[in-house]
Amino acid sequence: MVNRLTKKGQLTMFIILGMFILLIFGLVFYFVNQAKETALQETAEKSLSDALQTDPFKYYTSLCLKATMEEGIKIIGENGGYIYDEDYDITEEGIMYFIRSVPKVPPWYPCNNHYNPPAYCRYDLDTVALGNIHSFGNINTNTDNYKDFEEIAISDLQQYIDDNLTKCTDFDTLQAIIPSYNITAGTPSTNITIGERDITAITEYPVTFHKHGQKPITTIAEYSATSRIRLKKIFKAASNSISYDNSFPDFDIIKNSSSGYFESPKDEKIILSFRDLIPGARIYKEEKQNHDIIIINDSFSRIGAEQFAFRFARINRPPVLDYINKSDTDEYDYLARPEENITFNLKAADPDEDNIVFSVKGGWKNNKLIAGGLVTSTGYVELLRDSPGLTGDFNDGDAGIQKTNFSVSEINQGLEDYQEVRFMVCSSKKTDGVVCLEECGSSPVCNDKQQGTLLDSCSNGITADHCSDLCMEEPSDVCIHDPATSDSCNADEKCNGTEKYEYADTDDNGINDSWCLGCVYCPSARVSKNTDLDEDDKCGCYSGGRSWEEEWNIAYCDDDLDGIFEGTCQNNICVESET
Repeated sequence: MVNRLTKKGQLTMFIILGMFILLIFGLVFYFVNQAKETALQETAEKSLSDALQTDPFKYYTSLCLKATMEEGIKIIGENGGYIYDEDYDITEEGIMYFIRSVPKVPPWYPCNNHYNPPAYCRYDLDTVALGNIHSFGNINTNTDNYKDFEEIAISDLQQYIDDNLTKCTDFDTLQAIIPSYNITAGTPSTNITIGERDITAITEYPVTFHKHGQKPITTIAEYSATSRIRLKKIFKAASNSISYDNSFPDFDIIKNSSSGYFESPKDEKIILSFRDLIPGARIYKEEKQNHDIIIINDSFSRIGAEQFAFRFARINRPPVLDYINKSDTDEYDYLARPEENITFNLKAADPDEDNIVFSVKGGWKNNKLIAGGLVTSTGYVELLRDSPGLTGDFNDGDAGIQKTNFSVSEINQGLEDYQEVRFMVCSSKKTDGVVCLEECGSSPVCNDKQQGTLLDSCSNGITADHCSDLCMEEPSDVCIHDPATSDSCNADEKCNGTEKYEYADTDDNGINDSWCLGCVYCPSARVSKNTDLDEDDKCGCYSGGRSWEEEWNIAYCDDDLDGIFEGTCQNNICVESET
């Protein structure tokens, strides 16, 4: 009985042991097969990856990458810095505007201040306008600096390559090499680097291989290509020229960029960096009706056999008329007297180097304007001094402010800049014994007999006999005499010295608040004197015949009030000089 049970237990143990051994062998066989399959998978993946990197296929794919990249670079050059239109400001040809016009109404253009004061925009061509003090358009590169431009160009070029690389990649050839697999190309991912002299693209290209009954194999192939395009240098050179073109109306973007320097209106030579930034490049323009296309061709940047061209647009802008003004006051620009001919030296420039023409409109009752000075010219212009001018007789009914319109326009679209010039017309009346302290009686404040008594009213332009006519010249301040030293004359010299002394009415309020350096008073004469006087020489007439050391101290006088100082003060008398 015992033996039978023992044998039965032993049999059970053998069965369990056998099953365990079979399990061990099964696991070993499984892991061996798995190892073989893994090795085969790794071998297959390596083989397929190597197939993607074979010299013929890699060479062809790299050529495809370079061709696609250069297609995108060419579009960037043609469009002025972009590939994909994201609401950029562009021409009908699709070229980006680098300068856009500012919608300002003359005569504010190109000044920034649209509000009083001052009453008029006092811009002139001699103003150095860098720093956007004055601008002749909006710089519109959609970037603040090169870094922004680079980011836009890189982003657009990367997207262009990723979207178009599959169009030229030849996977049919690869399929023929390994026909047992179905090949599917994924979406490439490209990284662009813009250097000083070239542009490099590195693309990661995912490719999936399918074989019936086996797990798909995906591998990442990497390809690179380089094009010698100096895009960074070209854009920096373009930006350099654009900044000057937007700041100086007489800057010629082609001529000055090519020459390498620009003579500013202040006779300062500004060295431009265009030629230094991009040696070997040429800049020129194509003129359209409402804009110019500026083109930079770089002989060291080539796509195939062609030079790379970078194009951008510049909107047609109005010409710039220099500010016309001869008076220091904001009330008027010119004083006008009977039978006086006023001539102007008009200056204007067109920021786009277009032909321009001057015109004059207006006048008043008894006057006419000489229109013989209408001139058509290119770019910067200074009109001849003899025209356009104002001439003719006028009567007292013309006294006061009269206005005339001076304008300059360009011939393409008729864009113009103009100024309404204000003439203070003086009356021809004179009355003995009364002197108006303010110019042409613009304020009813008078000095009776030069003794400091203020009258309640004064007719326009009234002056005392034997005293200076306030309209003969254009004083901003009227110097009156010192009653303690002179009792018969008032001089109208401007108080424009570097020093001020008492007994000059510098603010035209009828109160003597300082001396005018250079104002000297003589009986029956209007006098002038050198301004480099000592303080002790600030008043009185001086005798002629001094020694040469004191010759500069002579006072000159205008006894007949014709505006010509033909005499010198000798013993307090105006003696006409011998000729």
